Amino acid sequence: LPEFERYNQQAKNFIELYLGNTHSYLGTILSNQALMAEAMGNYKEAVDLLNRAGQVFDSNGATEHAQAVHFQNIASLLRRNGEYDGAIAYLRKARQLLESSAQTQPLEQAKVFIFLAYNYKLKGDLQDAIHHSQQAIKLLKTLPQKQATKESLIDAYLNLSSDYRQKEQYNQSGIYAQQAI
Repeated sequence: LPEFERYNQQAKNFIELYLGNTHSYLGTILSNQALMAEAMGNYKEAVDLLNRAGQVFDSNGATEHAQAVHFQNIASLLRRNGEYDGAIAYLRKARQLLESSAQTQPLEQAKVFIFLAYNYKLKGDLQDAIHHSQQAIKLLKTLPQKQATKESLIDAYLNLSSDYRQKEQYNQSGIYAQQAI
């Protein structure tokens, strides 16, 4: 972690020096540093870094992908603090950006659906959790079966299995558990 933090700081300094303090790469680095700050227990610093990253993205017309990653980072921070509605709102924004971008890969969209499903489950809304896991699976099935795709597909199937188990629909739960294997 300290080595990664040092690398991240060096990259931030380089970007600020050579590309300026409004370049979208700087926003991405600040957003990633926010997650590190939060992981080390510094919530206030994490919020400050995410706000600064948002200002950088707003000032330079960042790509949909960069903004979507930023929104996912904000959602992660909110989820870890039990603010599921806020996390869901940011994940919806990320999903909308990714859906509107011609350059977005379906795997990225599917991962946002998986994150949405997880947040809905934590919130106690199993119907929406199931819906978003099914959306992720639908997208993932259209992709070549690379390792990242297989792992995401397994995550989605296991989420569905768990959600149906919580709803005491054991047959459905078993079907999705089998598909994960």
